[in-house]
Amino acid sequence: MLSRWSFVAFLFTSLLSAQTLTVPGGTLVAGSEITVGYSDPAKAGKTVTVDVNDALPPAPNRGKILIQLDEHGNGQATWIVPYWEVALFNAPDVPEEARFVAPWAPRR
Repeated sequence: MLSRWSFVAFLFTSLLSAQTLTVPGGTLVAGSEITVGYSDPAKAGKTVTVDVNDALPPAPNRGKILIQLDEHGNGQATWIVPYWEVALFNAPDVPEEARFVAPWAPRR
């Protein structure tokens, strides 16, 4: 019985401290400004680094986005999308986010 309660407590704690990385969906447009967000109540008041790279071997291009978290652990920062083919976003304790990058915006 104790192990069942331990599991429930672990699950509840995990849900309370859920981290999220928010990157605009779909294809990004090179040269445009996007807003990247991060949330983690356990890191409230701290600065989080989002590492971005283009995954090109042998030495990928790299960038960093610094996000200052508020007292609730939420924050966002703007970033200018470089002229890459793809952008991979990596932040602490969240799955990697991948986006294709278009060289220009499609006509509507």
